Amino acid sequence: MNHDDDMLAASECISFWRGDGPCGTELLKGRYRTLRFAPHAHDRYLLGLITDGALEIVDPWRSAVATVGQVILYNHDQVHWGHAAARNGWSILSIYLPPDDLDRAAREMGRSAAGTIGFATIVAEDSGLARKIAALCAADARAHGALASESLLSAVLADALTRHADGYVRRPTVGRESRATRLARDFIDDNYASNVSLRELSHVSGIGRYWLIKAFKTAYGIPPYAYLTNVRVRHALRLLRDGMAIAEVALACGFADQSHLSRMFKRATGLTPGRFKCDLRWR
Repeated sequence: MNHDDDMLAASECISFWRGDGPCGTELLKGRYRTLRFAPHAHDRYLLGLITDGALEIVDPWRSAVATVGQVILYNHDQVHWGHAAARNGWSILSIYLPPDDLDRAAREMGRSAAGTIGFATIVAEDSGLARKIAALCAADARAHGALASESLLSAVLADALTRHADGYVRRPTVGRESRATRLARDFIDDNYASNVSLRELSHVSGIGRYWLIKAFKTAYGIPPYAYLTNVRVRHALRLLRDGMAIAEVALACGFADQSHLSRMFKRATGLTPGRFKCDLRWR
């Protein structure tokens, strides 16, 4: 990394907070320069607005570049990764929505639940939704109290659902997974805190290690070791939200130590566990 790259990395700035009101919405204002997000999947929906530069978002089946003024819509539990698509990186306002919040909003709008809400397009042109996301993430919006923030959030959800939701769709992995890959995935889900080995997964799934890796990546978009890391990070998020100490979280989630947790956590979320824990509070 040269001097210019060092300066770019040092200029990264992230602000993260929990939204007002009873729901679990989390918000982020980020300015990224050199960070490359590792393959990961959120336990929440992501609605974002690019405010500067450009971001390329990729998943196993598609990719898109989001530029200034464009809205990002990403489904929960969908593997993806990303990196800068402009020399100066990108800036973003992000809203992370628990699936239950989106389901509840859909029901209140008269839509019957028959599966999982999905956004078929990663990037969209929607100036109205963009303005609402910007308003919800603005510092002065939080000063107006819970009612104002919840009203803005409701407006954001209404626009996203009416203009961009692809009805209720099944997760993209359904139909791609086999019994073997499902058994391997379930084993990881149940044993993420232990030192899971490929030999164990091969034994549980009943297929050879080489073919298991290929089949698992075909089914879920990432190989078993990346899926294991993602599961650990998601459990770390949950425990940090509950107030557990970072060192204890690292141990509980199967990371080698706190440093290992910090590296993997930042690659998936853009934040260190310490920053996440510090900023995760009601404002």
